[in-house]
Parts: sequence; structure tokens; C-alpha cells
Amino acid sequence: MKLNIRNKLLLAFALIVMFTGGVGFIGYDSTNKINQMLNTMYDNHLAGVVHVQKSLVSLYSIRAAVRSTLLATTEQQKQEQEIIIQAAVASFEENMAAYEETIVTDQARTIYKQLMVDFGIYVENANDILQLSNENQNEAAVQLLWDTSLIAKAIEDSVEELIVSKETLAKDFAADSNTMFIQARNSVVGLAIFSMFLGFVIAFFLSQSISKAAQQMAGVAEGIAKGELD
Repeated sequence: MKLNIRNKLLLAFALIVMFTGGVGFIGYDSTNKINQMLNTMYDNHLAGVVHVQKSLVSLYSIRAAVRSTLLATTEQQKQEQEIIIQAAVASFEENMAAYEETIVTDQARTIYKQLMVDFGIYVENANDILQLSNENQNEAAVQLLWDTSLIAKAIEDSVEELIVSKETLAKDFAADSNTMFIQARNSVVGLAIFSMFLGFVIAFFLSQSISKAAQQMAGVAEGIAKGELD
């Protein structure tokens, strides 16, 4: 069945709109997925790294304050260091609790659980060191501090493992989002080029149809002018 010029124009317009809509949908969908991946990378990985690093700073503060307590010469100085230790312990636990919410792998959860067990032992030993210092049993306090340093080192190593794990996951997400961006860009560019080509083809055939119809109308008009009414 032959289509008149009006229907051809409508069909051509519908095809162009369809392909343009396809380009727009692919671009929107890909952008939305990339945005979700970036949000996940921040919420679950980069934010987790920040919390773990803050916990490590708190651990260093505890270790420094415990040593300072042994060197303190007055009760006031010891009390000041105890306050620092209490604040650092609270900060460590708060940041590690925030980190726990970002854990996505079983390996990280296992490391986290062992780390918190070690930290609990470390805090108990730190309190014992403070007690020995208050009782002027400095030799026993120093020996316990030495023994406790091994636990502190284990905690540091666990924290470093958690940081590396999060950084690795963040890099993987970044690589995946970059790959998705490249795929989306290529798809959009490809569809755009195809749409332009389709538009050119449609325009060419429409121009041929319109030109042919115009020639026919010109021929009819010329015939009428000559008196050829049949």
C-alpha cells in the first residue's frame, strides 16, 4: 500500500523521535547507574576508610597518653592523661562502630571482630597500667606496657588491612563506573550517528517523493493550461 506524503512525514517523524528517545534513555539510565555506583563507593568504602583512619589516630593517642602517664610526676598530670585516654577510647569505638556499618565482605568482618577483641584486651591492660602507675608500681607498669605493645601492633596491622581492603574495593568500583561510562558514551554516540544517518536517508527519500509529486502536479497543471482536462 502506497503512503501519501502526510503519512510518510508522520512515519519519519515517529522514527526520529523513537531513536532520539532511545539515545536519551540510554544516557539517563547509564548516568543513574554511575551515580549509584559513586554513592556506594563513597558510603561503603571511602567513608569507611575515613572512620578506620580516625580510629588509628585514636589508638596512637591512647598509646601516647599511657606512656605519658608513666612519666607524669603529679596526680594532676596523671588525671589529665586518663581523661585523654577515655576520650580516645570512646572515639575509637565510635569510629569503628561507624565502620562496621560499611562492611561488605566476610573477610573484613572477620578482621573487624578480631580487632575489637584485641582492642578490648588492650584497653583492659591500659587501665591496669594506669592503676599500677597510681600505686607507684612503675616497674610492673613498664613491663605490662611492653607486653601490651604486641597487642597494639596487632591492632595496627588489622586496621591497615581494613584500610587496604576498603581502598581496593573503592578502586574496583571506580574502574567499573569508568567502564560503564565508556560503554554508555559509545552507545549514545553510536545511536546518535545512526539517528543522523537515518534522518538523512528519510530526508532523501521524502525529498524524492515530494519532488516526484511536485513534478506530477506541475504536469497536471500544464495539461490543464493546455486544455487537456482528461
